[in-house]
Amino acid sequence: MKVIIEGVSKEIVMLIPMLIGVAYMTLGERKVLGGMQRRRGPNKVWIEGVGQPIADGIKLMIKEGVKPMRAEGVMYKAGPVVTWMLSMLGWSVVPIGEGEVIVDIEVGIIVWMSIGSLGVYGVIIGGWGSSSQYSIMGGLRSGAQMVSYELGMGVMMICIIIIGGSGNISRIVEVQEGVWNISIMMPVVVMYMGVILAETSRTPFDLPEAEAELVAGYNVEYGGMGFGMYFLAEYGNIILMSVVSSVIMMGGWNSKYMRGELVVGIKSTIIVYVYIWIRGSWCRYRYDQLMRIGWKGVIVYVGGYVIVMGSIMWSIGGVSI
Repeated sequence: MKVIIEGVSKEIVMLIPMLIGVAYMTLGERKVLGGMQRRRGPNKVWIEGVGQPIADGIKLMIKEGVKPMRAEGVMYKAGPVVTWMLSMLGWSVVPIGEGEVIVDIEVGIIVWMSIGSLGVYGVIIGGWGSSSQYSIMGGLRSGAQMVSYELGMGVMMICIIIIGGSGNISRIVEVQEGVWNISIMMPVVVMYMGVILAETSRTPFDLPEAEAELVAGYNVEYGGMGFGMYFLAEYGNIILMSVVSSVIMMGGWNSKYMRGELVVGIKSTIIVYVYIWIRGSWCRYRYDQLMRIGWKGVIVYVGGYVIVMGSIMWSIGGVSI
């Protein structure tokens, strides 16, 4: 019982800053996009719009959630909850500093990927439970997108495990004390960025938000906190993916001059800025282009790179095959 209470308390302590980060990431995104479009962005609520996320959150919480007449009650309500809970659960195995992790296990990177893979169920359940042809097609489309790019992500994680010699995320950070993995994996860095964009449904792979072309996707029938939970899950996954990328690709908390948590925060903020920069710069791909890139581009190219990298590591005695 004591172990359970300790784990839950650690999760709460870690999630509160994350939820605050999600709120103010939306403000930062709107400010950055405003600057890119030569306007000011939110600037009316409190000082320079600092209170805008709080106002938006209150509006979502008090807004009435209208359930469609034909919607499946349990599934309609379960979709956003499942998606949000899995988004939060992913933080349990991701360290944000030396020893700063809820569950430190030898297969942490595999567990993190497994939790992320389950997120597809929340999307499909939400689309199916809405009993709308548009939301059902949107759920299937988003599910196929997530599954397709999870294969590419999995192959890249195999490469990370080969280089680090372990599936433990903290161990992978220790191995990067001299050389970051991003320098070793430079030939596939662009592919990696594309995969994490597709996994989080962000531009140029944000098909769930294609309102004019695809009727907005699986969440078209949601309002109030139903939409809010999907929104929190999306931005929570962006922050989580940025933290994981900074840890497994950019040396994590290794630094002689600053606290490890601060180093991870700075690196993660840079990756989040890249997310926003791409959103303000790139156009959206069509669905057939997205699937072609995933199956005929990413998997083939990254698979070949893993074979070459594994052969090199095996030849120098760095890994046992």
